[in-house]
Amino acid sequence: MTATLSHLVASYGLAAVFLLMAGGACGLPIASEVLLPVAGVLVATGHLDFMTVVLVAILGNLAGSVAAYALAARFGTPLLLGPGRWVGFSAHHLELANGWFQRYGLLAVLVGRVLPIVRT
Repeated sequence: MTATLSHLVASYGLAAVFLLMAGGACGLPIASEVLLPVAGVLVATGHLDFMTVVLVAILGNLAGSVAAYALAARFGTPLLLGPGRWVGFSAHHLELANGWFQRYGLLAVLVGRVLPIVRT
């Protein structure tokens, strides 16, 4: 995975940074912890501009987060209980998750967005 991300960023530059950051924010298993250091190397070698990479990474993450929110708001429960069953998700899991968010809500989101494995 690391080699693939490195190759994509090296080959496609800012477009790859934007799309991969958006994909990671949507929940795809794309680690920004691998992606952004590769972009940093390209910045250090003069191939990319630092502020442009920062801006594109932020916009990509925001776009992916908004897309994930929109999909969840529109198709949330039917998507989880329909195709979600292919990955082992059930109505019981949804009840557990809802109860957990009712109990811990904002703290869960804050901590979950900071921890790398939990975030994805």
